[in-house]
Amino acid sequence: MQYFLVKTEVEYFSIEDQQNLKISNWTGVKNPQAINNLKKMKLNDLVLFYHTSKERAVVGLTSVHKDYYFQDSDLKYGLVDLLFIEKFPQKIPLSILKQDELLKNTSFIRQPRLSVSTFTKDEFDRILFYK
Repeated sequence: MQYFLVKTEVEYFSIEDQQNLKISNWTGVKNPQAINNLKKMKLNDLVLFYHTSKERAVVGLTSVHKDYYFQDSDLKYGLVDLLFIEKFPQKIPLSILKQDELLKNTSFIRQPRLSVSTFTKDEFDRILFYK
């Protein structure tokens, strides 16, 4: 099992949208490092859902429903499908996560513009501790 986080602007696609759809295509990733992280995603891996913009908080949990694939003939940018698991009862603010010693060296904290991040099990569990 692997652990990830995906970021989205709440104005364009929110945890509520994910909840309504149940399964969504995670597309539009262009950064090479983020694409490599998408390619690592395998069926049933756990994925934290993060709202950027004004919220800046982890807001829910999804899992990989379909591994990385190409939807059309454009073999440059692929996607994964995510399955809704839960919307957290309270948001986990970035400000809290930045203060955590275990999380301070994660790509999520060190590279704030990276749209897809990876975590160890311990790091992932620490974030879930705050929910």
